[in-house]
Amino acid sequence: MEQELIKWKEKSKEQERINQEQKQKLEQQQKRIESNESMLATLFEKLNMPLPPNFAYATPMQDQPNDVGEVSNINNDDNFGVD
Repeated sequence: MEQELIKWKEKSKEQERINQEQKQKLEQQQKRIESNESMLATLFEKLNMPLPPNFAYATPMQDQPNDVGEVSNINNDDNFGVD
């Protein structure tokens, strides 16, 4: 019984390690995407061209008051710790 508990603890630690690695990879990919979106937005701006409609979501959202009068930003509700 005790050996089985030890085995499950080891599996749990291994899964936590895998989850942490996946989280780090996801954060890196998000940073690359943000960088690419920023670069494209800058290029369109330098060419004096508007962003295509399907690309408009990549531009930063402006803080606007919500129904309760508090300032909110849709980009701030992720829990990934990516700046």
